[in-house]
Amino acid sequence: MEKLWLLNGNKIFWSFDVHSAQIIVGQTIEGVFMCETGAEIVNNAIKEYKPFKVFALFSGGNDSVCASHVASQASKFDGVVYIDTGIKLQETFDHAQEVANKFGWPFQVAKTTEDYDDLVLKYGFPGPAAHRYMYIWLKERAIRKLVRETKTNRNQKILLITGVRKHESKRRMENVKSPIVKEGAKVWVAPLWEWTNEVKSRYIQAHSLPTNRAKEIIHVSGDCLCGAYNDKGDFEMLKAFYPNEAAHIENLQNQVMETHPWAWDEQPPKWWQNWLHGQNFLSTEFMPLCWQCNELAAQQRVQADGDPDSANEALPVRENKIRLGG
Repeated sequence: MEKLWLLNGNKIFWSFDVHSAQIIVGQTIEGVFMCETGAEIVNNAIKEYKPFKVFALFSGGNDSVCASHVASQASKFDGVVYIDTGIKLQETFDHAQEVANKFGWPFQVAKTTEDYDDLVLKYGFPGPAAHRYMYIWLKERAIRKLVRETKTNRNQKILLITGVRKHESKRRMENVKSPIVKEGAKVWVAPLWEWTNEVKSRYIQAHSLPTNRAKEIIHVSGDCLCGAYNDKGDFEMLKAFYPNEAAHIENLQNQVMETHPWAWDEQPPKWWQNWLHGQNFLSTEFMPLCWQCNELAAQQRVQADGDPDSANEALPVRENKIRLGG
């Protein structure tokens, strides 16, 4: 079935081929637009940057399983990497391994060099203002270590596939205009960049991709339980469905609150945030593995203010220092 789609202000008609993951676009007033398949986006990046290795970063979530599946069909594919944040659902980790085994994807784990428990004991549970630091400590440093240990010479590039979608991450990724971003030795590629939720759902169904149970139950994939964007009551939900992880967090919470008076599913009090002057409510820095966290933050801002535009107005204006698309 054809549907109306707005692309850069142009009215076009499109349909979706679920088997090739291709959006087939029809005639517009400005000519014919053809949207690349996800695999073509990956292949174009491979052709341009000639990476030493191509890894799909697989959290076990539904976006990343689609991205990994698309990447596995590209001209070069070296397997999937699970980022171990040290604060995860064991069920999600097991799910990621099972999916990789099902499709024959080589599976490896990149573990952060930092310890989540030590971090929150020192600084308290993060809250939205400190999310960027949790991203750096728990994910970015794991990626740096992966790249450093994978490369055999300084000139090599490592291509990293993510499930980031601009429809999910509009506010945080507003200054990133390309599904391919080169950042030093890392080349970030987002084959699902143009996908909507409907496109993703149809692709999952067409290819019988296993979905993430935790996402359906507690509304997060479970690869990172740092707590930056938790709401009050999230702990009780976690305790009901994942008692082992909840027990660990509760024990940790009892220690943390001796010096930092807020719980895992609470935000730091305003007086504390004011004391930590300079931290922003929502960062626009390039964080390709935490796009859903920042979308949640924007939603929380709208709920608090009752103004959909306030989420964007709250964003600090920063220069994007990352060269886009090479």
